[in-house]
Amino acid sequence: MVTISIDPVIFSIGHFMLRWYSLIVLSAICVGVWLTAREGGRKGFNREDIYDGALWVILGGLLTSTALSLFVLPTLALRLGRFGRFGAPGE
Repeated sequence: MVTISIDPVIFSIGHFMLRWYSLIVLSAICVGVWLTAREGGRKGFNREDIYDGALWVILGGLLTSTALSLFVLPTLALRLGRFGRFGAPGE
């Protein structure tokens, strides 16, 4: 078995912690937007419109994922009995 002993936190300032996976996700978003703008510019689209659209798509994704984690997942967990104070699953 391979064990990787890398700390998942790159650095922290107070309660804010920057983790490795967030850096990887941010890099993937930046590369995806850059490639889309480059290809769109090559095909004749306005790059500023692509960057504006990407901003709205990213903000919408962040807001939707936050709403999902705040409202849908706790409700589902309550129905399935996944919180300890509400009893073990199957009780």
